[in-house]
Amino acid sequence: MGAAPPPTTPPSSSPALSAPPLATPDTPWTLAPGRPVGGFERPVLVTHADDGSGRLFVVEQSGLVRVVRDGVVQPTPFADVRRHLGGRSGEQGLLGLAFHPRFRENRRLFAAWTGPRGENTVVELRARADGSAIDDTPPRVLLAIPDFAANHNGGHLIFGPDGRLWVGTGDGGGAGDPRRTAQDDTSLLGKMLRIDVDARAPARGVETWGRGLRNPWRYAFDPRSGDLWIADVGQHEWEEVDLIPAASAATTVKDFGWSTMEGRECFRAAGCDTRGLEWPVYVYGHGRDGGCSITGGVVVDGRFVFADYCTGRVQAIRRVDGGTRVTTAWESGRRVSSFGLGPDGTLWLVDHGGEIVPLRPSTPTAPGAAR
Repeated sequence: MGAAPPPTTPPSSSPALSAPPLATPDTPWTLAPGRPVGGFERPVLVTHADDGSGRLFVVEQSGLVRVVRDGVVQPTPFADVRRHLGGRSGEQGLLGLAFHPRFRENRRLFAAWTGPRGENTVVELRARADGSAIDDTPPRVLLAIPDFAANHNGGHLIFGPDGRLWVGTGDGGGAGDPRRTAQDDTSLLGKMLRIDVDARAPARGVETWGRGLRNPWRYAFDPRSGDLWIADVGQHEWEEVDLIPAASAATTVKDFGWSTMEGRECFRAAGCDTRGLEWPVYVYGHGRDGGCSITGGVVVDGRFVFADYCTGRVQAIRRVDGGTRVTTAWESGRRVSSFGLGPDGTLWLVDHGGEIVPLRPSTPTAPGAAR
């Protein structure tokens, strides 16, 4: 991570910290693992195309997209983008994949990777007419954000309820947001962006929806409520979960606090102004809690499922009566790099060591839960 100033309490001249309550303990809700599927090289994502094929797509950080049918890894990759990548180790490589909501008709999909000069890149790819693999059309570059370090690249891609492609970017790397990009509105680093990929010139229509993110490593919309959950990786002390209810998603640019704040503590001794920040609804620590890096996240039964890369602890958080509640769902002992949903709705845990694991909720959602 590198050296950086430790988090500090605000000086006496700073505004008083005022935050909503953190998540409280929830009733038990557990996840039971099924039979793993293995043989992958540093997998970072599981997804599907919603095209009726029943295929599960596994993204490998080294640049391949593998196909799983009926629990069997197919010998021919769906995509091989290794020639387009710069570094493939650490936090670089192929990091995200999202199929267009109308992929069955238009065969369009989108990928995020780090390019030859480390630039955080979002591209459009095309699949063959039969959808069996990507075709030979050169990638159409939508974004190529210059970067100055190898870490904190974000790279998750999802389509939101608005039909736009949501792109979370890291602060550019190093440690401690050295160039203050997360709060710099002239930079696309440390932001949540939206792209209208169906516009005539989508690269010109990139919109900054949120700032103040350190490294949003997986986020998800609740398909029922439209709420947005974000897992943002911390620096020295705190990992955090952010929640934006659907009702407030369309208002002014959101500010998630980094690097003014880390979690719910001031990170910088000077200028710790907390007014207008979106406070995390849940934080956990690196010391007593043993955490090191948060991994989101998909929504199942109204719960955002996330984990920690070091402890392997899988947790689930939900909205209830205006607040939030959290519970431990499984002590996996795995290096969890992501979660995803299969075409049949199955929740999959992605183990960076080379396996994906199906998980089944073994406790029903408590009655009366808010959606």
